Amino acid sequence: MLAFLAFAVLPTAVEGQKIKVEFDKNLNFSNFRTFAFAPHNAVSRPLLVANIAGAIEEELTARGLQKDTVHPDLYIQMYGGVDSDTAVTYSDLNGEN
Repeated sequence: MLAFLAFAVLPTAVEGQKIKVEFDKNLNFSNFRTFAFAPHNAVSRPLLVANIAGAIEEELTARGLQKDTVHPDLYIQMYGGVDSDTAVTYSDLNGEN
């Protein structure tokens, strides 16, 4: 019964995600040695932004780039949004209106 419930409810909890990444495909990224993040301004989910920035920093550092907030070769700007739709259905189980 628990397995059936998991298979019945789980797909409704999963939302589709749209991820769009833009960059110049002709740009040679091997020329960059340092990076910095552009200001994030007001964001609705600062912890999410911090997690994403941390993951980007970890990946760039692993690839040999160093963080330089004074004169970076590469600026990273993050944009994002979260939209959610909610649908509610009410049924009177007692048969009353």
